[in-house]
Amino acid sequence: MIILHLNVNSFRFKFQHISDILCKGLADVFVVCETKLDSSFPNAQFRVPNFSLYRSDRSDRGGGVLVYVNSAIPHCVRNDMQSLIDAGLEGLVIECTVAKKKWLIPCLYKPPSIKDLPFKPSFSKLLDNTITSSQYVACLG
Repeated sequence: MIILHLNVNSFRFKFQHISDILCKGLADVFVVCETKLDSSFPNAQFRVPNFSLYRSDRSDRGGGVLVYVNSAIPHCVRNDMQSLIDAGLEGLVIECTVAKKKWLIPCLYKPPSIKDLPFKPSFSKLLDNTITSSQYVACLG
């Protein structure tokens, strides 16, 4: 499984480049941070053949996380872990099964306005729960 991460600082202007990377088979999971998308940008605008798309938007002015996962890989969003993403942290936790191994992939963005003091315990709790849920973890962000 090839996993990529990129902070794009406005996804709508870089979508074609990322779509090209995915269509060429250069990544199985692609995490994009600082997407600057909101609900006015429909998922259909960013569809890539053979990939599932998941988003956690903030606004068109900042933040946001977007994840593409190859549709051939069994996967899901771990909504039960969503409550662990707090203290201003943004993101999603994706579970992928590859070669009978369950991978948990926290896909995160920490806005610059978030101070370290509330962030560190929240991030530690998320990682502790992720690591106890699976021996295969790739934290991106």
